[in-house]
Amino acid sequence: QKSKNILVERKQKLEGMPEFFGNISIGYDIGDFSGRISLFHQAEHNVSYSASGLSDEVTNPFTRVDIALRQKISKHFSVVFNVSNLTDIEEGSSVYNRVFDRKLFNESEKYGTTADFGLIVEF
Repeated sequence: QKSKNILVERKQKLEGMPEFFGNISIGYDIGDFSGRISLFHQAEHNVSYSASGLSDEVTNPFTRVDIALRQKISKHFSVVFNVSNLTDIEEGSSVYNRVFDRKLFNESEKYGTTADFGLIVEF
């Protein structure tokens, strides 16, 4: 029996490119105090496609919030306080079955909330 190749074409989104991601930052400065809060959002996006459409890998959406505070205490000294990932979000991925429209958890990484406090000396 002879075999023959059948060419199949379909449109799909680019791998590794979220449809939407954005960063917004709001700051307030008064006197020697400076404060910033920033929000970063990344929408779900495709990591890889399977030939059958039964096991496509997608990165789950997430939104992260960070805070940065700075207080000048003299001409040469400032105190800083930063918090990263204030909302303690988890970044993860899922396996998406496009044929039956089902999504299964694949893996996740939790970086946790981190904070640092410091003294800046300027001469």
